[in-house]
Amino acid sequence: MTYMDTEKAAGVAAPTAPEMIQAPCNEPNREASLPRFTRDTLTEVLAMPHTAAESVAASVLNVSVAQLREWRKAGVGPEYETTVSGLTIYTRRALLRYVYRHMEEGRS
Repeated sequence: MTYMDTEKAAGVAAPTAPEMIQAPCNEPNREASLPRFTRDTLTEVLAMPHTAAESVAASVLNVSVAQLREWRKAGVGPEYETTVSGLTIYTRRALLRYVYRHMEEGRS
């Protein structure tokens, strides 16, 4: 369940765009540390299996596993699932959403 789903279930109105931009964060410039992906990254995600371990997801996104874990801990990374054995996995759909949200505009 995402933050927005939790807020919707609690009957709280969705924040407006300015509130979303000005949401508090622990890092001074968290947006600057997030990637800007290109169409090449999108192509890589489209070619990956339906589900992938975090090492595969990190490779496809061209970031380190440590960076992917930092984003997950900060709540700014792609959606993920944890298996009963404790493995963190990412779906192609979740990575596609994440890449689309962080695409460089006007670049390929």
